[in-house]
Amino acid sequence: MNRLLATVLDFWNLFLAFVIIIVTSSLVERYIVSAKFPSFVGYVLGAGLGVVVAATICGVIALLILIEQHLRVLTSGLDRD
Repeated sequence: MNRLLATVLDFWNLFLAFVIIIVTSSLVERYIVSAKFPSFVGYVLGAGLGVVVAATICGVIALLILIEQHLRVLTSGLDRD
């Protein structure tokens, strides 16, 4: 059951990263357009900022998933002895 939950969390982490990038991109685009810049600039800056935010938030979650997977491999090696 724990393995299934870790797999589901891994999927949702990827989905969350895409959502963060898209939402940040659209929010920055709205701000940039109101400041009289082209909307393309807003999307590019927003996507860049979204990647930074998503890497920070989802990177921590991915690190925890990776630790869980490594601990599973270590404990499976102990069960054989």
